[in-house]
Amino acid sequence: MEETGPKLVFLCNPNNPTGEYLGKKRVVEILDICNKLDALLVIDEAYVDLSRKKWYSDDLIRDGNLIIVRSLTKSFSCAGIRIGYLIAARGIIKALEAVKIPWNVNVLAQKVAITLLGEIAYLKQGVELVEAEKAYLSGEFKRLSLKPIRSDANYILLDLNGRNASALNEKLLERGIYLRDCTSFGLPEFVRIGVRRHDDNVELVEALRDVLK
Repeated sequence: MEETGPKLVFLCNPNNPTGEYLGKKRVVEILDICNKLDALLVIDEAYVDLSRKKWYSDDLIRDGNLIIVRSLTKSFSCAGIRIGYLIAARGIIKALEAVKIPWNVNVLAQKVAITLLGEIAYLKQGVELVEAEKAYLSGEFKRLSLKPIRSDANYILLDLNGRNASALNEKLLERGIYLRDCTSFGLPEFVRIGVRRHDDNVELVEALRDVLK
């Protein structure tokens, strides 16, 4: 960063598609560099609520040019609502308000968001479910000679061990299953798999076992 001198740095934490979650020490190091460069750091924490390693990043707001972006729809499984929020210093918020579109959040989304804020117990259950199912899926993938990448998020980046992701998806589509092809990330032999309920995960494993024969 010091060589290129960016005006804005975008950090996805946990990372997409790897699921790697940087700890506070590393993020502070990045923020310090951004402050020296007078660059704005935007941290996308869309998947952070479903990580067992989550740490409290809000305190960093007072330490520099920082915006933290989070998504309620990822955390509470209501993607169609499209609601999230950001945290930043007052000066940054004021600048954003000057350029944001009017009526950018509809009334239904606002009502849902207020309700979701009272469902922390549900969120904690989700974290435990994700951890248990990640362990199950990782074990099954290894038995199929695939290579799951350790993830701190609610998805797993899966190395197909030399197989083409698009070709695999074509076979799985015949069974009503579609995986996130990671070719657009420059990883044509990887897929990203969202952790679902156990029955869904069992169905996926069985389908993979069939198509990989």
